[in-house]
Amino acid sequence: MVFSQKGMIYAKSKAILFIIRQLPYVKWIGLMIQIIPRFILDFLYDRIAKNRYLWFGKHKACPLLTHDRFVQE
Repeated sequence: MVFSQKGMIYAKSKAILFIIRQLPYVKWIGLMIQIIPRFILDFLYDRIAKNRYLWFGKHKACPLLTHDRFVQE
């Protein structure tokens, strides 16, 4: 994953951590994870990226959600 904001480019685990820290209810997870050395986080990121189709499957197209999957206010 590569993420860019305000001229800064974030890649791999750094991009994931940046995005997690922007989410109000889970930002504490990003703060805790950032104490792990970057080379370990990038190693884990690479392993997950390499095996994601094995673990989660691969679709020919993005599945569309049905109407009953949406939250009603």
